[in-house]
Amino acid sequence: MDKVRMGIAGCGDDGSIGTVHGASHRHSLDGEWELIGGPHLAMPESATELDKGATVNIPAQVPGNVEVDLVEAGLLKPLEIGEGAYQSIEYEGHRWFFRKPFKAPELKPSEKLQLVFEGIDTVAEVFLNGHSLGKTRNMLIPHSFEVGNMIRQGEENELVVRIDPVVVEGRKREGEICEKICEYSERAAIRKAAHMYGWDILPRIVSAGLWRPVYLKTVPAAHWRQVYAQTLSVDLKKHSAEVSVFSDFVVPDINLNGWKLGFSLVDDLGSRKEIKKESIFTCSAHHTLYLEDIDFWWPRGMGDAKLYKLHLELFDPHDVIIAEHQQTIGIRTVELIFSEITTEEDPGEFVFIVNGEKVFIKGTNHVPLDALHGRDNQHLDAMLSMTADLNCNMIRIWGGGVYETDAFYERCDELGLMIWHDFMFGCALYPQTQDFLEQVREEAEIVVKRLRHHASMALWSGNNENDVTHRWSPMHSKLNPNDERISREILPEVLRRLDPLRSYLPSSPYVSQKLFERGNNMMELPEDHLWGPRDDFKGSFYMNSPCHFVSEIGYHGAPCLDSLEQMIEPEHLWPFEENGKIDSQWRAKSVASFPDDSRHDSRIRLMAKQVTYLFNEQPSELESFLRASQISQAEAKKFFIERFRMAKWRRTGILWWNIRDGWPLISDAVVDYYNRPKLAYAYIKRVQQDVCVMVDEAENGRHKVIAVNDTLRDAKIDVFIESVEESNTLLTKTLTVPANGRVEVGEVPHSPICDMYLLKWQIHGASAGHNHYLAGPRPFNLEQYTGWVSQLGLEAKIPTFASASTPITIEVEV
Repeated sequence: MDKVRMGIAGCGDDGSIGTVHGASHRHSLDGEWELIGGPHLAMPESATELDKGATVNIPAQVPGNVEVDLVEAGLLKPLEIGEGAYQSIEYEGHRWFFRKPFKAPELKPSEKLQLVFEGIDTVAEVFLNGHSLGKTRNMLIPHSFEVGNMIRQGEENELVVRIDPVVVEGRKREGEICEKICEYSERAAIRKAAHMYGWDILPRIVSAGLWRPVYLKTVPAAHWRQVYAQTLSVDLKKHSAEVSVFSDFVVPDINLNGWKLGFSLVDDLGSRKEIKKESIFTCSAHHTLYLEDIDFWWPRGMGDAKLYKLHLELFDPHDVIIAEHQQTIGIRTVELIFSEITTEEDPGEFVFIVNGEKVFIKGTNHVPLDALHGRDNQHLDAMLSMTADLNCNMIRIWGGGVYETDAFYERCDELGLMIWHDFMFGCALYPQTQDFLEQVREEAEIVVKRLRHHASMALWSGNNENDVTHRWSPMHSKLNPNDERISREILPEVLRRLDPLRSYLPSSPYVSQKLFERGNNMMELPEDHLWGPRDDFKGSFYMNSPCHFVSEIGYHGAPCLDSLEQMIEPEHLWPFEENGKIDSQWRAKSVASFPDDSRHDSRIRLMAKQVTYLFNEQPSELESFLRASQISQAEAKKFFIERFRMAKWRRTGILWWNIRDGWPLISDAVVDYYNRPKLAYAYIKRVQQDVCVMVDEAENGRHKVIAVNDTLRDAKIDVFIESVEESNTLLTKTLTVPANGRVEVGEVPHSPICDMYLLKWQIHGASAGHNHYLAGPRPFNLEQYTGWVSQLGLEAKIPTFASASTPITIEVEV
């Protein structure tokens, strides 16, 4: 494959920006392009005679996806409705050409010009004025080409991108016995978002396109290549910190005698503090800043997420500013302390520490914003606002999707949302060939340099479930995950060079050498994904797990009626199953990759079964079924969160699955694709309050009442618990919950009848929180439960069971 020079868009490879002097300038090539395509064997490979063999010639939007363009042109029906996503299968063998004429900017003699694609999906060749610039084979990273000698400055030029079908490309390669690729083996060596081949959370749409911005970038003679600030230590009492800044720049001068580098810090009010100005004699160096009277970045709930603008100025010997650089930073330290196993004799730990303080993690998993990634930006603000509204302090970027845009990480910085970041590998044993390992190394280098400066970045994780994938076949279960080279060699080596102070977890869950040698007992995992049989949420699987931290756990919940009617056609709405056969559109939304793929039919039946654990029957009417399903999901997720919070610090965190769907689906998400929350949203918001009171399961006819406080200040609380059915008070208590602590409030009796206990509390005399506990023996009555909900005082904007005419809008203060 042709060599291509890769690079991150922006002033430097760290993804931050340059300002004023030494800044790059962008000339956008987004907007309307021409899309030409046809079966790959009939289409040419070169940029000439594009119409030869073509069956499609339509306008295209960049950023975008070919499927969206085909829908806009009337060649496909909307993919989101019913079985519409299956239409894309017909185009999996197509070769596509994107063509755009443009006028190039004029360059100064000292400037260089780069052509940047922030996202090409996936296997492609780029042509400028008929000449090949090079090839790409990774959807997940930007691609940059030097074009100064080929472009016609100030004149018309023609840019053509050929994109080849990845299903065909993937099948050209011969697989190896050590590999195990769940679902579809053609994705093994193709660096493309894995979910696009089909997953249980997103449909199969093996898309193609220029899915992120395209632009020309001018690069001045003096410019920054990297700036990276790391907090080495903090002193909370003195409000001081030690920060190391690594800078790397390019200037045309060889002799740097007399050159200086100035550092300043600008707060959110625009107040600028000069730190120092020092002589420099090399282009690449480390600088230590001692900061005083500083405010720290804290995760949500523990303090303000304070951000600063770090400003660098490069002065020549005449004290003229030649280049400037600005980077947003947060002053904080963060690390993950974890052990290899957890047993009764050796309980170990798995806990995040920020600025020297333990943090109990209340968070969620993030899956792709859209199955068609050209539309991701449309959903970003709403998703992160909802995550913050639920008082999450961490979001896990799951390894089957994409590395998000800069705007995603910037918003997490502002909201105090820590990021657990998987590298984009999931549920597979990937190729171990040298060529593939070099692809991985290049990808990791680019991604790490782009994202490492964000205050929100808390953890790199090597992959999603690759270690435990070894257990999914008899042959592979005999292989030691610690011999796998990507997570144990390539990624750690890249991080050691480029981001050495950040914590790294080889896999999630992580099968350590010690665990493997002890027989690979999953009951000894300090951190786990609790899926299992997905049965009763109070069953033994969930109750008996000894893990400290759960990073995936979920429960199905149907969407509201309005959303279901938007995604499924009227004649398919109800029932979902007749004569033992799942309706074809319910199957598509469950999520089957092909029309005849029945492997996920069980997901619909599972959701119905989960309803019966609570109510002992499956409602026969659609709206009652949706209501019962949402109740089942809401009670389950509430229970999971409470179970971990009540065991603070034996338990240290929960990342439930998941905040929002990236497609119209029937799923575990608490917000559907149309941004309509399910009942679980309201319940989670209550049990993720910083100070929360909860009722534990009964022992010997009594329930312990537990209060936790995740803030760094003591909380004096007045607790009131009453029975809905008996209309009597069960407990009143005033006590202090210590900072970042847990206390037992008291006890309430076990109810002999179906009941709901209402919990209310005040903090320092002011109204603060509400919760409830579903008391008494099962089964519960659906109509009785519906009546109880009216007494919970839920926010009116949350559609509880049936429908919401419009998606909600949530505003979150930073």
